[in-house]
Amino acid sequence: MDYIIFIEGTTDDTNGNLKKGFSLLFEKKLKGKMPRIIMGDDQVATTRKFLNYASKGKKALLIDSDLPNANREDVILKLGLKDEKDNVFLMVQEMEAWFLSQTEMLDNYFKSNVSKRIPAKHASNIPDPSDFLADITKDSRKGKYHKVKDGASILPLLDTEMLSTDFKDDFHRLMKIFKG
Repeated sequence: MDYIIFIEGTTDDTNGNLKKGFSLLFEKKLKGKMPRIIMGDDQVATTRKFLNYASKGKKALLIDSDLPNANREDVILKLGLKDEKDNVFLMVQEMEAWFLSQTEMLDNYFKSNVSKRIPAKHASNIPDPSDFLADITKDSRKGKYHKVKDGASILPLLDTEMLSTDFKDDFHRLMKIFKG
C-alpha cells in the first residue's frame, strides 16, 4: 500500500531542499519502500493538508511538537488529530533534536568541536533545539546553523539506527509503518 507523508517544513527550496533531505534520510532505512513526501510549511498548514487529503493510500503526519518534553496527547488534541493519532509522528520539539542526538556527525558537518557545548542529556530535553544549535555553531568553521540550508544537508547524514533507538516513540514507529 502506498504511503504519503506530510512533513512540517518549508516548501520553498531556495535555501535548501528539505523534501530531498527527508527523502535521502528515509531511503537509508526504507530501501525502496518510500512514501510520497509532501512538505506542508508550518505546523497548522501541514496539519490542514494532512486532514484534508482524501486517498485510498495510507497517510502519516510528521510535525514538531514545539514544546519541550511535550505530552504527545496534548499536541494531538491541540491540533484536532484525535481520530488520526496513530498516524501522527513528532520530531520531538523540532527536527534539530535529532541532530543534537548525533554529536559526532555535527562535529564533522560543522568542522568544529561543537559537541563539547551540548549538555550530557537526551536531546529531547534541550529547550529550543534550533536556537541552541544556531548558538553553539555560530563560531564554527562552517558558520551559524541555518534551519533550511543546513537542515536539508544534515538530514541525510543522520544515522537512522541511532534515531530509531533514541526516538522510539516516533522515528522508529514511523519507519516501522512504512516498511509494512
